[in-house]
Amino acid sequence: MEDIIIYTNSTCGFCKETKKALDKANIKYVEKTLIKNEDEWGVVQLITGVPLFPTIKAGNRYLCPRRDWNQPEQLVQILGYVDKLKETDDETKLIEAFKTLTYSFNNGFQNLFKRIDELKNKIDEHKSTN
Repeated sequence: MEDIIIYTNSTCGFCKETKKALDKANIKYVEKTLIKNEDEWGVVQLITGVPLFPTIKAGNRYLCPRRDWNQPEQLVQILGYVDKLKETDDETKLIEAFKTLTYSFNNGFQNLFKRIDELKNKIDEHKSTN
C-alpha cells in the first residue's frame, strides 16, 4: 500500500474515530495536524475543494469525508483498493468523477425543490388561516 497521510484537527472527534479504525486495520499512516501543517493543509483544500477533516492522501489521491466516504470502516475498505486505482486510466477516472458530480448536483436540486414545495405549502396554509 502506498504512503498514507491523514490531515487532522486536534478538536475533531471524527479524526480520532478514523485513526482508531486505521490502527485497528493495521494501516500505517502519517498524521499531519492543522496546527503544524497549516500551509500544506491550505494547499490540500485548494486541490480538493473540500475543507473537511480528516482528509486522507493515499498516493496521488485525496479521499475526503462526505465526498468519498462516510464512515471510517468505509475508508478502510477503500484504502484496500488504492493500489489498484493506479491501473485505471485517467480518462475513466475523469468520466467517473464527472458522473459523481452530476449525481451530487441532481440530488442537491431534488432536495432543494422538495424544500421549496414544503415552504410553498406552509405559505399556502398560513394564507388560508388568515
